[in-house]
Amino acid sequence: MITDSLQGWLEVVGAALGAITAAIGAFIASKPIIRYFKKRGAVKREETFNTVNMRISDLLGELRMKSKGSRVSLTQFHNGGKFADGSSMRRMSISHQSCDPKISSTMQFRQDVLVSRFVEIIQQLRENNPHIRNVSSLFESNTKKFYELHDTTGFSILPLFCSDSLVVYGYITIEWCDLQTIDNVDETDVKSHMEYTRDQVSFLLNSAKDYR
Repeated sequence: MITDSLQGWLEVVGAALGAITAAIGAFIASKPIIRYFKKRGAVKREETFNTVNMRISDLLGELRMKSKGSRVSLTQFHNGGKFADGSSMRRMSISHQSCDPKISSTMQFRQDVLVSRFVEIIQQLRENNPHIRNVSSLFESNTKKFYELHDTTGFSILPLFCSDSLVVYGYITIEWCDLQTIDNVDETDVKSHMEYTRDQVSFLLNSAKDYR
């Protein structure tokens, strides 16, 4: 004969096993739901990524048209390995570029490039002034040689700052490939258009940094 205490214990064990079985069944049944939401989240992130990058490309295209530029580029700084002493290799890459249909792109030549190759650009960024610079007036450097190689006669450059407004994480460049166009460009307008584009691009990059 089963005692009352043993009977009660068996009932508790039976209830516990029933609860565990139900929980396992619910988990198995929920796996397709979990996969659905994971997939939905991934699709949402992909859509955000695509939307942000398409908008950045549109902004650069608009800036090129308004400034009568030949090329407009967004370059971003990043890490890429370490030197023998353990210090980080600071690099930069053009992530977006808009070119006049008659002008060749330089994007492929500025991927994962050591910042030290174009160190004079850092000094220009420190000025935080997008005035138009003539390539012919630059001192001999990799920057001057690169621009001359790709038929750039003048350019304007403006840094992108992190949220603390101190650290530069990239820059926007407008290039012109003929002096006649530069002579007909209003620097005040260029400054206004570049600053607007910088603000918009910075907002997009900061708002979508989790999706890149």
